[in-house]
Amino acid sequence: MRILVALLTVALVATLAATAFGRTTVTDPKRETEALERQGRLDIVRATAGRDRVRGQQVHSVTMRRPIRPGRQREQPVILINTRGGGTTDPEYAVFGEMLLRVKRGGDLVAIGRAQLRAEGRTWTYRFDPKRIPDLRRYGWAALLRTDGTSDVAPEDGYAKART
Repeated sequence: MRILVALLTVALVATLAATAFGRTTVTDPKRETEALERQGRLDIVRATAGRDRVRGQQVHSVTMRRPIRPGRQREQPVILINTRGGGTTDPEYAVFGEMLLRVKRGGDLVAIGRAQLRAEGRTWTYRFDPKRIPDLRRYGWAALLRTDGTSDVAPEDGYAKART
């Protein structure tokens, strides 16, 4: 019985290590503006990107300062993805709700796949198949929330680097 427990523990640790491999995390200041001071559900404090090696999915999580309301679609952040490079160029892809979108020149959005969205506590978590984005090897990403004249972005100075 002890051997079985030990094997299960080793398997769990290996799974968690594989899931977390290649993770990038950025922190964002709290209460940067008066609007974010009042609206903690809109204030991004941390954003993480990485690859779930077990499921083969890209995973992005965005943590807010206060507990979120999952039913408030207008308070869901969007993940902006830049594959061509350049720290501040327009994104080529976006993940919002349960949709993976291609951003065409001029800003039009075209659905190219499904994403999974989970909301719990203070965190929104997006999962999607990285194969849906043809050039997703190394990419830059940012989490953006913009609603009712209030916005927050992490990181503030351009895109964070991620690997698939």
